Amino acid sequence: MFTDTSRRVDELWLSAVLLAQYDRLKGIGKKDREFNISTFLFNDTTLKDTPAWCRQEKLDVVISDNLEVMEELTGAGIHMPGEVDFVSLGWFEGQSDIAGVDQRPADIGAAATDLIVGALQRGERGVPAVPLTTMVEGVWVDGPSLTKRIPTSPSFASPLDTQ
Repeated sequence: MFTDTSRRVDELWLSAVLLAQYDRLKGIGKKDREFNISTFLFNDTTLKDTPAWCRQEKLDVVISDNLEVMEELTGAGIHMPGEVDFVSLGWFEGQSDIAGVDQRPADIGAAATDLIVGALQRGERGVPAVPLTTMVEGVWVDGPSLTKRIPTSPSFASPLDTQ
């Protein structure tokens, strides 16, 4: 995950990874096979280290917020999908060959516009005394970059569940 993006999303994606690691240690969601979760926070300088990290960790799937990771891995001769699958946390229209999460930027923009219009109608100005967080849930988009499926517990269902 790109370090700057992790900060921008208040480390929530990293928190989800750490929660999944915790769940695996406690045996929650354990079914057919064991799997490990590894994290690699990269920046413009360390992006080039991702292929070595991927090989060292013997990854099945790379989940990233940045397509540059996929380009770096394929450029290093790692076959995607096949040798390693890929999922994008920032899927966009037109990426039909990539599985991932559509963050729905148009809906985020609409929600932000609604918040601003509401504040203006109430006569609010400046930084709010009580900051609010609004979330627009992403939508899973399946794609051929993800061929491996991981069974999970019903209490922690994910798009990676066995179909």
